[in-house]
Amino acid sequence: MPGSFLLVMCGNAMRREAFVSALSGAGWPDTVCAPSLSEAAGLLRYSPRTCAIIDAELEDVPGLTAARILRNLCPEMKIIFTAPENTRDLETEARALGIFYYYISSADKDELVAAVKEAVGAPIREGLRHRPKVLIVDDDRDFHDLVRTVLERGGYDTVSAYSEKEGLDVASRALWQ
Repeated sequence: MPGSFLLVMCGNAMRREAFVSALSGAGWPDTVCAPSLSEAAGLLRYSPRTCAIIDAELEDVPGLTAARILRNLCPEMKIIFTAPENTRDLETEARALGIFYYYISSADKDELVAAVKEAVGAPIREGLRHRPKVLIVDDDRDFHDLVRTVLERGGYDTVSAYSEKEGLDVASRALWQ
C-alpha cells in the first residue's frame, strides 16, 4: 500500500521498542509509537495511519477497548492485536472485533513483520524513489482486481490496460517515464 504508515501502541516500553525495532529493521523506519490511546489519538490527528499494532496492555485503557475505538474511528485501518500470552477469552474478543491479525508478542518477531507485510504490503526499498510498476493487460476487470491486490501487497504499483492497444499506449506514454 503506497504511503503505508504504522502506529505501535503498547504500554510496556520493552515490548514497544522491540516491535518498533523489528519493523524498522524490516524496512518501515517511520513507525511511530505511543504508550496510550490518548497519545495515539494525538498522533492520528495529524498523520492518519493505515495499520495499528495494538498491545493488550496500554497505559490508559485495555488494548481491546483501544482497538474497538480505532475500529469505529478508522474502519479501513488494519489492526494487529498483540498480547504477551494467549487466553481463549482474549482471542475470542479480538476475533469478534474483526482484528486483522492476532499476534502473541513472545513469538518470533518475524511473525509480526510478516503480518504487517500482509496488512500493508512490503515497505518501499531504500534507494527507490517509487515502487516498481507492473502493467496489467487483460480484458477481464475481475482479473485486474485480483492481480492488483496481490501485486500491491507485494510492494508494486500497478497500471491497468484492458486491450493490447491500450497496453502498448500506456507503456509507451507513462509507465516507463
